[in-house]
Amino acid sequence: MTTDQVTCCHFCQRPVHPTMHGRRGARVDYFRTTTGTGRIEVYEDPKSDSPIRVMRVDELCAFATCRGCWTRPAVQAELKRARRTGEL
Repeated sequence: MTTDQVTCCHFCQRPVHPTMHGRRGARVDYFRTTTGTGRIEVYEDPKSDSPIRVMRVDELCAFATCRGCWTRPAVQAELKRARRTGEL
């Protein structure tokens, strides 16, 4: 027996539906955002004298935002901050 997990909007908790593809195009009900907490690691480059800096993601966090919340400026500001800092 399988259980269907309902995806809900992170901001308003409205259940969202997967993208429906048809002959006239696609109907998108939500947008998925992935962020996470990360750290910078520095590695020595054997081919040059300069080090290589890499951002490594330790914890990955994915969430859904419905179409209604996606258009709100406050939600866009929070999503922008989440992409920059890795925290929501």
